[in-house]
Amino acid sequence: MIRDLLHQQGVPVAARSSWAAQLAHRELAELTIDELAAQLAMPANTVHRWVQRGIVAARKVKVMSHSLWLIHADDATLACLRSRRNQSLVNQNGS
Repeated sequence: MIRDLLHQQGVPVAARSSWAAQLAHRELAELTIDELAAQLAMPANTVHRWVQRGIVAARKVKVMSHSLWLIHADDATLACLRSRRNQSLVNQNGS
């Protein structure tokens, strides 16, 4: 959560070691929560809530003893999610 706050404020943060790098297989259009959050410039917590609410199609995989969500994010899905994110920002700013 602290990393997300720093990121939102534009403070550079060191790269995390990635569980995704240890995946045996994933589809081309699958992103982790952190990867999708980075692409959409939004907090990973929000993407995780989208997974929990079924807003994005995701599957849970096991990487060693850790669980990891993989989210289907082809070009069309990314465009829809960007639009959703932008609309959310507009609503937050009261415009």
